[in-house]
Amino acid sequence: MLIDPKFYMLAEMIRTDMPKGQPDSPDSLPKLGAVVSMAGDGDHLEIGTGFGASAIMAALVKHEFNLGGKVWCIDPYLPGEKADVLQASIEMLNENAVHFKVAEKLVLLPNKSLPLPEEVKEKAFVSAYIDGDHDGMAPWMDFLALRGIVKKFVCFGGFEEFYPGVMVAAIRALTIGGWILHYKAGNFISLRRPVDFSDYMKMKPAEQAKRREASLV
Repeated sequence: MLIDPKFYMLAEMIRTDMPKGQPDSPDSLPKLGAVVSMAGDGDHLEIGTGFGASAIMAALVKHEFNLGGKVWCIDPYLPGEKADVLQASIEMLNENAVHFKVAEKLVLLPNKSLPLPEEVKEKAFVSAYIDGDHDGMAPWMDFLALRGIVKKFVCFGGFEEFYPGVMVAAIRALTIGGWILHYKAGNFISLRRPVDFSDYMKMKPAEQAKRREASLV
């Protein structure tokens, strides 16, 4: 997947201009932006919002590329264990969103991801970013909760040896989950829902060609 320089420019703007806090994974922002762009019109869902860098990235991409849909943010904002570390809060997220003029694009849900909040469990999303609890079975359980409501792409943050729970979740999603590897770079990985060939066989040849082309990007 080729990443347009515009995504790097947006990511750098977030990294340098965010009033409160810092992005946890700034290198993942351009990649996430590219996936949100490819997903097209529709809502985006993320688990683990923190200061809001990834949510703001998704919202800026939707604005820049004139894509419809909101960015739904699930994060319980629990108190942190380290008193000397700046802890993210919903107030800080709001301030950052207002600063980048995307507050109207965000839907904030200060809840745990499991079970899914009632507001999202029956909705359809074109893309999702799992970057919440990285430990144990949490990433896999998050994927299981989202796979039925996300129609195109699911991304994971923290795909690295330091977070074996994330690696196991993504590998399970690719194997027993049946999803397709879309893109992997650094600690970011995106998976694509497999093509439904029952629909594919009903398409006209031109529509089939367009579907094949989209799956190879």
